[in-house]
Amino acid sequence: METQQNSPVSSTEALAPNSPLPDKLGEDGFGMVLFRVRMELHRLLERLLEERNFSMTFTQYRVLMSLDKSLGTTASEIARCIGYDAGAMTRLLDKMVDLGYVQRAPCENDRRVSRLSLTERGREAVKPIREIANDLVSRALSDLSSDEQETLNSLLKRVRSTLENMQ
Repeated sequence: METQQNSPVSSTEALAPNSPLPDKLGEDGFGMVLFRVRMELHRLLERLLEERNFSMTFTQYRVLMSLDKSLGTTASEIARCIGYDAGAMTRLLDKMVDLGYVQRAPCENDRRVSRLSLTERGREAVKPIREIANDLVSRALSDLSSDEQETLNSLLKRVRSTLENMQ
């Protein structure tokens, strides 16, 4: 009597004949779902910030939080930290200076470079803005249990790690 060996079955083999392959890139696929979640979070955060008189885009929010955490003090460092185009960063920072959240000071070692820091207004804005953002994320995840939230976060970190290691 022959024994069958267990062999891995690919996802395409597991589908019944003539079954369509799952569309991982379609409207309900992983990439599009992540994209839409991201876009909705950005849109809602910008709306909530505007409602509370913080005139700020999502990217400006990221700059504010990066400066608060001292993740960079020059435009190029912050651009690298938040994944933003260094060329466009100057215009974004000009707007934040005009709004009174950020100030520039010449770098002692290189006069071509400006050191960035939060103004008093910027420092005062960090806590309420962070609370608005945290509340939004809590509301977005409110239909998930604590365990589901932890699982989701863990799985997304694993996917991110896999993608970062694909270079």
